[in-house]
Amino acid sequence: MIRIEDLKKTYDKNTRHANRVLHGMSFTLPDTGFICILGASGCGKTSLLNAIGGLDVFDSGKIITDTATITKAMSSEMERERNAAFGYIFQNYYLLSEHSAAYNVYLGMHSTDLTKKEKMARVKDALERVDMLRYRKRPVGELSGGQQQRVAIARALARRPRVIFADEPTGNLDEANTMNICSILKELSRESLVVMVTHEERIARFFADRIITLDAGNIVSDTTDWDRGTIDAGAKDTVYAGDYAEKNVSHDGISLRLLTAENAKAVDLTVISEGERIIIKVNDPRIVLCSEMAAAPRLAEGKRPVLNAESFGEAKPLPTEKKEAAKKPKKTSRGLDLGMLMSEARSLVSGKKLRKFGTGVFIILLTAMMALSIADMATVARIDPEDFVTADSHILRFNFERGGGFTNKYDSLSTYIKMFQQHIDDGGLDFDYIPTTAGVLQYRDSIIPQFGNIYMNFKGYSWARTSRLDESTLIMGRMPERYDEIVIDRWVLDAALSEDGILQNVIPNAEYLLNKQLVVENKTTKLTIVGICDAGEPTMYMSQEAMLAFASCGSEVITLSEYKRITDDDSIEALG
Repeated sequence: MIRIEDLKKTYDKNTRHANRVLHGMSFTLPDTGFICILGASGCGKTSLLNAIGGLDVFDSGKIITDTATITKAMSSEMERERNAAFGYIFQNYYLLSEHSAAYNVYLGMHSTDLTKKEKMARVKDALERVDMLRYRKRPVGELSGGQQQRVAIARALARRPRVIFADEPTGNLDEANTMNICSILKELSRESLVVMVTHEERIARFFADRIITLDAGNIVSDTTDWDRGTIDAGAKDTVYAGDYAEKNVSHDGISLRLLTAENAKAVDLTVISEGERIIIKVNDPRIVLCSEMAAAPRLAEGKRPVLNAESFGEAKPLPTEKKEAAKKPKKTSRGLDLGMLMSEARSLVSGKKLRKFGTGVFIILLTAMMALSIADMATVARIDPEDFVTADSHILRFNFERGGGFTNKYDSLSTYIKMFQQHIDDGGLDFDYIPTTAGVLQYRDSIIPQFGNIYMNFKGYSWARTSRLDESTLIMGRMPERYDEIVIDRWVLDAALSEDGILQNVIPNAEYLLNKQLVVENKTTKLTIVGICDAGEPTMYMSQEAMLAFASCGSEVITLSEYKRITDDDSIEALG
């Protein structure tokens, strides 16, 4: 419970430009629920929120909580209350873009008396609550706006606040993300008090349990009674099939699904089906051509979703830490003291004789701070090999560079390779030579003929001979039977499908790529994916002939048996 009594605030007080933004407000907030503070820009919404939340001063009045009576903003009582009970979400997320989502949430608990283990547990719980756990290692600068706001909510949630203050948290988000964020806050309001400032009345009227409306620093309305109805929760770039009349037509090998809006005009289509492509001609002035595939609307089954009062289930209680068997002092983790660092920094500019010594001491302290920060980040990141390993652990890569005064660069390179081979032979080791690829391996597809081939690149992998593959690791498909058939490890496919791209948005899963062909630019040989394995290495398994065909300095080759199969030419036997 928070009770506000006669709260007043004036900007530029005691000047001729004085601006009173809060005119003696009084009201009480409950222990739980979703409270929206509504009003036009400049009405005092954010000033009120910051005063209650202890982020700004106020002139007079009281803020009474379960544990304190606060008559002066920014006081020690308010600081204790803020650290113990309040969490904050802002329109601008205030995240460290170069650091991971997990580390940002972790930093939000800096002032709490928690052990590192307890903080790590809360990081996981908070990210899981906002459906961002799978992105915990991703730098937040690589996340979308909606995802970053979820991380900001997780940062506030990890502190286990009794009250969450949200200042225009959806102001920078599109419609779909606005619905997602407000839905999360609605769920949280079942167990905590959520106080949100917004100027969007439709959002407040649907999600809020209570709306306090301000005008010129005064409360003009405080109500819990209105018709909430429903709100559109569908994505703007999505067409929902259930909103249209449906008819299916089949004729001479062509099956059409027709979705028609009510009172829509007839459309004149010409469809040509060929072996490798489909041509669609539209004789209609209503046609809209997207300049980019990403701008094309997505088709979803069912009707456009809406939210209503029944859309939110029972509250999910926050996890609680296990109590320790014996009461031992906690080894809390608060980092280095900023005051100490500032003191050392001041020594750099206080006296010429001490400058050199002060610089040295400060560098030592800075190094210590960096070491602790790196150790902290390593703990949070939980290093995963799939995040940075790009080659099979059994493969040793050598780069032979030409130059250095050799009279014949090709002979000298060949000599060194032979010396290297002899050295390995002398050790009695079993090894293969794997050439360097000629270019980027790609999967290409034509979704809409007007846009031609769209491609997906494969990066961060190595090659290995098929004979090196343990068949027991095969999880889909089969082992290769021809020289141009390959098996790819799940690691490589997951990495390719996780990249941003048009094809990645269309391909439902890794199994879709079975029996699909991969190509390299300027090479005619194509590789067919016949199997997917899970050997725990970022590797593509193929024949020696395929490796030579895709080598950067090799010619495309084919086996004698494959040549005979394709050409049915027995005369090649005469060559011996």
